[in-house]
Amino acid sequence: MASAQIDIRPYEPHQADLMYSIMMAAFEPYRGVLQPLPGALRETPQTNREALASGGGLIAWAGETAVGSARYELHPDHFYIGRLAVLPDWRGHGIGKALCLAMEPIARAHGHHVLRLGTRMVIEANVRLYQTLGYVIIDQIPYEGDNGYRAILEKHLSP
Repeated sequence: MASAQIDIRPYEPHQADLMYSIMMAAFEPYRGVLQPLPGALRETPQTNREALASGGGLIAWAGETAVGSARYELHPDHFYIGRLAVLPDWRGHGIGKALCLAMEPIARAHGHHVLRLGTRMVIEANVRLYQTLGYVIIDQIPYEGDNGYRAILEKHLSP
């Protein structure tokens, strides 16, 4: 894989299944490793379409190849970034960071200045990434099964 310019674009409704396939491929390496199974791997194309319809999403492109995606949800008190997914062969190229940063103007456009996301504490690279982007752990929720925790992180945007 050659280094490529990454372009972040809003998903279009006909791309919901593409986003689902990116998510499944990105989370597949955690199958059998994380207990309980990550929620992303329990989704179906239908639950993904429903989540996108109630919020929105972004797709990261390297040329004509979709290499990452993320969804968002609008809550009364915050903007939630979920299902951040980067294809395994494309990790380490700033795609996750680019997706997170691209969410900020969308949050502002919806009148939100508080962004939240969650990740398992055991995936230390994710926690570090979010912290370098200004997110702070505001809660840790225990997972049954692996005795681990899910971190809830939050970032406040200037108004």
